[in-house]
Amino acid sequence: MPGVAVVALSVVAGVAGILLARRGDDRRWFASTLALSGLLVAFVAVLLYPTVYPPTGHTVSDVVVSPLALNLTTVLGLPVLLVVLWYFKYLYGVFSGPIDADGYGA
Repeated sequence: MPGVAVVALSVVAGVAGILLARRGDDRRWFASTLALSGLLVAFVAVLLYPTVYPPTGHTVSDVVVSPLALNLTTVLGLPVLLVVLWYFKYLYGVFSGPIDADGYGA
């Protein structure tokens, strides 16, 4: 039964997205596409639960990752994420503003 609800919500989000795109309401249209992406993931999860990988028969409790691996990924990945975000901010600052005849910032 949850699968039917996810499909119905997907249809509603898709129709709303089409209508919002035609109206030019970009923010809500983007939100509807984000909802469609999330609903697709939810639909796959509903269809597969409790089996994660049907050919092998692994269930959710069989494939849970240990807390040590999750903690290591968080501790090692967070600084990398901060560097990437800083670099995007730096690039945005370099390429912001109008283009001169000589190029950016010349």
